[in-house]
Amino acid sequence: MNEQELQALLARVATLETKNAELESKFGELETQVDTVNKFISAITESQSLENTMNEIESVTKQLTNCDKATFYCYDNTNDKFFSHGDYRNWQDEQSAGELKNAFESKDILSDNKEAVIPLVSSGGKSVGVIVAEKAEGFTPADYNNFRQGCQIVNTVELALKKEFEHQGRITDELTHLKNRQGLNEYLSNTMCGNLNEGQTVNIVMCDIDHFKNINDTYGHEAGDIILKGVADVLQEGTRAGADCAFRMGGEEMVCIINSEPEVALDIAERLRDTVENKVYSIVQNGEPVDIKVTVSMGVHTMEPKEVVTPENARRIFDEEFKHADDAVYEAKKTGRNKVVSKDDTTNLKYLALKAAEVMCGDNRQLIDAMKNYAVSCLVNETADQNHNTVNEALKGVAEQNPHIAEAANKIAEKIAAKFPDAEKATEKTVKFFNKNEYSKIQNKAYINTDSRTAYDITQKAQKEGVTVSAKFSEGKATITLDAVKDKAFIDAVENIGKWAEKVRVKYSEKHKENVQESIKNKDNNAR
Repeated sequence: MNEQELQALLARVATLETKNAELESKFGELETQVDTVNKFISAITESQSLENTMNEIESVTKQLTNCDKATFYCYDNTNDKFFSHGDYRNWQDEQSAGELKNAFESKDILSDNKEAVIPLVSSGGKSVGVIVAEKAEGFTPADYNNFRQGCQIVNTVELALKKEFEHQGRITDELTHLKNRQGLNEYLSNTMCGNLNEGQTVNIVMCDIDHFKNINDTYGHEAGDIILKGVADVLQEGTRAGADCAFRMGGEEMVCIINSEPEVALDIAERLRDTVENKVYSIVQNGEPVDIKVTVSMGVHTMEPKEVVTPENARRIFDEEFKHADDAVYEAKKTGRNKVVSKDDTTNLKYLALKAAEVMCGDNRQLIDAMKNYAVSCLVNETADQNHNTVNEALKGVAEQNPHIAEAANKIAEKIAAKFPDAEKATEKTVKFFNKNEYSKIQNKAYINTDSRTAYDITQKAQKEGVTVSAKFSEGKATITLDAVKDKAFIDAVENIGKWAEKVRVKYSEKHKENVQESIKNKDNNAR
């Protein structure tokens, strides 16, 4: 063997040694993966809760892909929602849920290299959940090998989740598909307990179908079941955000738990009431099709527990707080039914201020919040100013547009006037109206508050352009009323229409200096 052949042989030996080392490394990695998968299967088999199962899925994902973060989302087919572990039902927002649903239904891995949405598809072709993983250095196709359709991990997950789906059946009302009392107990000891202890606001909304016994007696129990399902569908649809959830307490009584500010919960309840009132149910009576409608009475109460909430005392505390919502429903029934009642004056004020702000400020959410807060402060401040009358005007406008809250709105306006009688008297000195009779004809009232001269110019311009307008003049100030929908183009074109918006921003910035810059950014938005 000459020198050249010897060198070639040594090179081949070196190559073989390198390949052998690579094979040993790959074998070691494979052995580690097999060990990881086996440990996962063992842990899943022994898991006694859904949360533990979801934790194990996330852990094994991190180990097998070396990713930085992994979140497993389970699909609740009853509520058509995705949730992650932690809370009993940490529901995903609409956008995130849409991305998850896309992967869940397409059964394809979606990836932009650094983030991957991985549907877990069993050997039978059924999607059982979705993993969202993040990896700073980027994913490779090999990272997905252990999560492809029919692999051992996925089939193990399917078996584990089967227990959860069976559990869901036990905590779901068969007729309405709302959570039952057992489901309520689990929600209280997990989600509600955690939210309250984190300082979040939790509201109880009690719902009772009006004259439900008469419906059963008149149309039969089958019709009653149709009504129950229909009302439950409305409540289910209205509680899809975040950790909100709806439950059937029994009979025609249902309850929603809404995690939001009290006035927002009241607003949601009002929308639910209105939706129920306008829903038509087709039933059969004596062999003939009949269309009927129903109404609901609702009571809203914001929870204020006097002690720390724990899983052990959560149901007792809820029952104590629930009595207040039940009392509010009784008040709604006693005063005419088909209404939402909160027995908290501050909540009612904030709700009415919110609706008034929406009438005056269009879609500008920041300005709406500023106006709402300012309206509420009118009952807190110890000194009056001219804007108390503007708030009263808005409340009265809300009352006229919404007869079901007119009494409450007028009460709030009266309280403001009673607290600041001098401010109210100032407007009574010289009050003149322009087209006063046209005021009631304007359906979607938008208010422009400005000086008398500008108001005169606007009313003249409106008349020339055939726009229905009404105005109230007093002491150099004026409130103009226009139709926010029909006359939107005219309103947008009116000069100086932003004066009220700017006035509210100035008042708001005086109270919240840290938000001044943010308020100024929206300076060009119009107020209505």
